[in-house]
Amino acid sequence: MASCSDHQHRGRCLSCSAGLCLAALLLCCCHAAVVLGDEPAPFRTHPMLYFGPGDVAGLRIKAKTTHKHIADVIAQVAPEIHANPKKYLPSWNYEEFAAHWNEIYGNNLGALAMYCVLFPDDKQALDTAMDYMDRMASLKQWQVKAAMKDEVPVAHSLTGFATAYDFLYENIDESRRQTYFQKIYDVTEELYEMSKFRSWGSQFLQNHVATNYLALLTGSLVVEVKEPKATVWKERAITKIEQTMFILNHVVDGSLDEGVAYGSYTSRSITQYVYLALRHFNISHLDNYWLKEHFQFYYFTLLPGYQRTIGVADSNNNWFYGPESQLVFLDRYVLRNGSGNWLARLIRRNRPTKGALIPSSSQRWCTLHTEFIWYDPSVGEAPPQGHGKSQLHTFTDWGVVTYGSALPADSASTFLSFKSGSLHGKAVWDIIHRRLYPEVVTTAWHNFNPGHEHPDQTSFVFAPAGQLFVTEALYGPKFTYLNNALVFSPSKTSKCNQPWEGQLGECSKWLSWRETPVGDSAAEVITADQKGDMVHMSGEAAHSYHPSMGLKSVYRNLLLLNKELLLVVDHMEVTPESRLKQAAAFFHNVDKVFQPFKFNKYRGAKVETPVGDLRMFWVSDTGDTAWPMLETEQYPAEYQRRITHYVNVTVSLSRPTTRMAYVLMGPNLNMEEFKFMASEKDGVQLLLRANGSVYHVTMATKHQDPVARTTYLGFPGFVHVLKDGGKVKFGMRESELSVPGATTDRPFKLGVSFNVFFVITLISISLVIVLRQMLNSRQTTVFHYVFLTLVILWLMCIIAVWTVCPVSICPTADDTTTDNLKELSVKDTTLPRIIITSLPGSGSELLSQMFMENPDFLYIPVPSKYVGVPRVEFEAGSFLDACEWLVSDAVSQRFPLLEGWFQSFTRDPMLHLHRQQIRHPPGRRILQDNFKNWFKERKHLSVVRDSGVNQNHVQKKKKPTKNVEKRKKKSEEANFSLKKKEEERVKSAGSSADPYEDEVTGLLQRLDDFPNAQAVVNLGSGSWTLKMPWIYSVLKAQSRIIHVVRDPRAWVHAMMAKESQMYKEKRILEQVTSMFQNDNKCGLETGYAFEFEKLRLALVDGKLAAHKLLAHVWAANMAAVLRLKQSLPPQNYRLMKFENIVSEPFGSTENLHRFMGVPLPPATIHRMVQATRTGVFSLPYEDGLSLDSLDQWKRTMMTEQIQDIEEICGPIMGELGYSTIMR
Repeated sequence: MASCSDHQHRGRCLSCSAGLCLAALLLCCCHAAVVLGDEPAPFRTHPMLYFGPGDVAGLRIKAKTTHKHIADVIAQVAPEIHANPKKYLPSWNYEEFAAHWNEIYGNNLGALAMYCVLFPDDKQALDTAMDYMDRMASLKQWQVKAAMKDEVPVAHSLTGFATAYDFLYENIDESRRQTYFQKIYDVTEELYEMSKFRSWGSQFLQNHVATNYLALLTGSLVVEVKEPKATVWKERAITKIEQTMFILNHVVDGSLDEGVAYGSYTSRSITQYVYLALRHFNISHLDNYWLKEHFQFYYFTLLPGYQRTIGVADSNNNWFYGPESQLVFLDRYVLRNGSGNWLARLIRRNRPTKGALIPSSSQRWCTLHTEFIWYDPSVGEAPPQGHGKSQLHTFTDWGVVTYGSALPADSASTFLSFKSGSLHGKAVWDIIHRRLYPEVVTTAWHNFNPGHEHPDQTSFVFAPAGQLFVTEALYGPKFTYLNNALVFSPSKTSKCNQPWEGQLGECSKWLSWRETPVGDSAAEVITADQKGDMVHMSGEAAHSYHPSMGLKSVYRNLLLLNKELLLVVDHMEVTPESRLKQAAAFFHNVDKVFQPFKFNKYRGAKVETPVGDLRMFWVSDTGDTAWPMLETEQYPAEYQRRITHYVNVTVSLSRPTTRMAYVLMGPNLNMEEFKFMASEKDGVQLLLRANGSVYHVTMATKHQDPVARTTYLGFPGFVHVLKDGGKVKFGMRESELSVPGATTDRPFKLGVSFNVFFVITLISISLVIVLRQMLNSRQTTVFHYVFLTLVILWLMCIIAVWTVCPVSICPTADDTTTDNLKELSVKDTTLPRIIITSLPGSGSELLSQMFMENPDFLYIPVPSKYVGVPRVEFEAGSFLDACEWLVSDAVSQRFPLLEGWFQSFTRDPMLHLHRQQIRHPPGRRILQDNFKNWFKERKHLSVVRDSGVNQNHVQKKKKPTKNVEKRKKKSEEANFSLKKKEEERVKSAGSSADPYEDEVTGLLQRLDDFPNAQAVVNLGSGSWTLKMPWIYSVLKAQSRIIHVVRDPRAWVHAMMAKESQMYKEKRILEQVTSMFQNDNKCGLETGYAFEFEKLRLALVDGKLAAHKLLAHVWAANMAAVLRLKQSLPPQNYRLMKFENIVSEPFGSTENLHRFMGVPLPPATIHRMVQATRTGVFSLPYEDGLSLDSLDQWKRTMMTEQIQDIEEICGPIMGELGYSTIMR
């Protein structure tokens, strides 16, 4: 029989049976298309799981040639098992077998069977395998006695046993075949029944889920050869794993929330499933976006030396399973570039043979058989692009940033990582809070299990010069202090370590993700930026702490100034109601003990390494340097105990803000000087002198406020560094234009200087007058000159200050009026005002995803039911307009009302939103809790509705107390009755509550949270496309106009798709016709765009088919747009092709943010990639957006229509870079 590689190019996927309808539906959504009637015939002989009988000879040849490096490792399996039977062979006695965690037996059995296949002459190995399987089959059950309700060890045993049965079938006698088959049958049926009520049976994206369902599928495939009853078991396994694959496709950074160690646990099962699904059911997931990015999960988490990985979540020092098997799979079926093969060989070459980093005997052989089967030498081996240089990488879903991964462990290699993310990752967090896919995610957090995650937001790892300085504490109980994070005191909601409290979900063996309000826990990577050898990364974690603690901001900055100098700045801000008085920061090292250290007057700690001491010290913005607590602690982990050494730095909290700076130094760094230069409302300034270089660091701490950042730094980034006269701006791209009127120099406040000079001058004049009276009149003339000179100096001072200051007399440095005026000036003159224009149906709505979660912006479509445009001679809501407005129209103030509206709305949209009459139906309210922030599900309301996804208003329920529990049934009945009455009331009213009220409420709430968010106005009407010169003239240099254009063939298809809903609803023919009925419509002073003459003449000639009319509309409009574009400065106008945004979301998003002159948040990248790859976002009148949807017009439009469109639009298409296919 053919191997999987022979099937990989058959259709995309197949609905295996009627019972797989849901799986088929999900496959369509996640780019695994369905092909009916092409199901491979069921296998009726063994081996068949991973290869057929006809493949065996080829496998043995490969073991001696191309696959020898893997076969050499497999060759060690049988001899070692034979030499250590007590360690590797299961006991005949169940009590001994079940006395400890026993996944070792199933895990090693597959590798032993593969050895027997590749080396058939070793009869002793085959005898050992039969003895091995006899022992397994004789046991009454495979559970561990201490965990009888945990099916994971059973799943390991079943997968290994069924795989060995399949591989060795030809060598097994008939009696054993029956015995082994019956054991596989019984355990598979048991696992199937357990899946109906165990928690893992209804969960997704967790190592238990993947392991157990893969075992169910493997056992079902083996049993189904003889017993059709197994088909039902198989279908359940496929359905549940397909749902997992569907959700996994939303995790667009290729990560797994459980971290690298347990992530390898899950990915081992996922890759095996993808292979089995392709081979047995013709279901392909090779286009799954998570799979395409999964290589990054192994490459960018690898510390220098290729032996350790970052230890986010429960972890050992590296991988549990593989990752060589997963890497060669990715290279053969997904990447095809040699990077997977290269990294797999590099990891194996550097595997330690002794010490704490060696693989566990329970897992080290588990994936050898799949690694051998999947390895494709024809792909070759090649490192990924950029290897050999320190690279910055952000896992946008996971909330992890790494720098300097996958390098040799030498003095030139520095590694830095940072963690600040949402519970279970951004994709799952959004799915739950936005209530997406209710047919799959039926019970919210109960459908997931992030129990292996840690309360570790803003934790980091630092390894300068190849030496570990700050590490994770790895697998252990879920305490915040066991991570490099912050805890606070006193807290009334503390559940352990009173009065101290850390992050949500702590205090248990597993993270308590089901407790209220742990499910709302959300941190965020604010920025990650690299400038040469300097790196800045930061994260906000206030909403990872209990709301009652009153933490307004827990903002950590990591600034790597050179390879051996790391500056960590913590900004902690509390609310006026907060009772917190202290904060404690922790820094761990699992290998070495911290010792006391002191730099000048600053206290610190150090660890000793063979290449020199790694040192750190700390100081607050008030100059305090706290005494450290240097501790060593043991704690339970897995089935052993771990040890960690840590530094505890406890400080008193000031009101409202406290800033702490920690300086971490490598072995070759000579620190000469450090001090806080200033600690102000919007940021801090620090001075460092090291190795002969001077660093002046200015850091904005109001990261969510673009006006505050721009006011403080002179640009809307996050950090400004002056090094030996050179300037480095973090948060801005190198090629970005300078913000007009901004300066990176800190403003000199003249208030104090003026007051001092004023007082001295008055005193001097008074003295002159007194002395004149006392002295002889003969000196009067001299006094006159002195007096006149003082008066002139006084007047000159007043004039100078009056000229510089925004008010007649400068206030003092502490006067808030100055700050307000500066912010007002920045908002009026420097920050961008963004306008989006396009023809309807061109896809400009996709740009909403770029601004939805960015606190710097407020995305508002205009016109809408809650925002209108003033009525003028021009109808702003029309589909199209042939009148162009020029700069001269703005100069002559032809439309003063409209001009004032644009300036006012883009500057302060809240004024306009507050004018709306908002109703609040009974039982509805604006959520006003301490979790209001840009992570709230309310912030997603508008985009969810724009995308066509159903969204229900969700109100959080408090966890019932014991007293409430006693009346629970009665309360539920009462609530149900009230709900039914409310539904009847709404139904009788003829409609539900207006969804636009929620949108306006969300916008106002967002403006309350982020009052300086800049308005992004999407002018959805095509009437504005020819008004760009006028808009630019009105908004001046602040304007950033983005015009979105779409391929005319795709645009016409979208307008006419779904029974021409858009074409009919917008009355396009009627609007286009009426546009030419009034010859003087454009007026005397506003020009008529001559490009529309072809359209007008086409209408005069006779009735046009819909696709021809639309083609003429597109051609006329775009020809005029391209002409007007020439008159606009390139720094103020950008034309974006919709297809480029979809096909290259990262590059397009980065380019647009460079054009706008603002930082690009990782969350924005994640949202844009997800919107263009997963089908979660839909354009109006269209299905979920994806790469495949770009070419939908090719599959559904008639050839004649395509030809007509290309004939009409051809010249403009060529100018825009669209190629024709009919010529």
